[in-house]
Amino acid sequence: MRSRAVFDLDLRLVILLGVMMGRICSFVPNFQRVKAIEAINRATTSLVPPPARSYASSTLLPASVTGAVYSTTDAGAPKVSLFTKEGCTLCDKVKLVLTSVQEDQPHSLEAVDITDTDQINWYDKYKYDIPVLHMNGQYWTKHRMTTEEAVKGLMTARGGTFTSPPGEPNAAAMERKQTDK
Repeated sequence: MRSRAVFDLDLRLVILLGVMMGRICSFVPNFQRVKAIEAINRATTSLVPPPARSYASSTLLPASVTGAVYSTTDAGAPKVSLFTKEGCTLCDKVKLVLTSVQEDQPHSLEAVDITDTDQINWYDKYKYDIPVLHMNGQYWTKHRMTTEEAVKGLMTARGGTFTSPPGEPNAAAMERKQTDK
């Protein structure tokens, strides 16, 4: 003969399976069904993760860093665009280098946050390579920059001889190549 504890356990499993499948067995007394349902609800609510939030509607998104970092009144000064996102420490270092040469090599600096919803094309292209810099709308460099590189690039842009170097990152193209293999 089975013990009462084993029977109770079997009964709970039957109730649990019945509730989970939406079929509460008619032979189980009402008060036990209610207790089982309450126990299941208590146990499962702590296990269910909160619903996923969509990227665009989440209130926990980092603040956008898009906007002018500084500008200049010099009409012939190059315009530098820094493709970045919040928390990018390499981007902060590049910003410091550019700020340090701003007085001798006037230029404006604008930050473009690649995680902004309206910047999805830049995100697809640069998501693995920030910081990326553009000079007057053309690719300039990525990852790091020395003071000497900054001065040289800004001087060539001011002189009108700046050309975009090879090596512009394109994560989307790289990923397409990987999936084509």
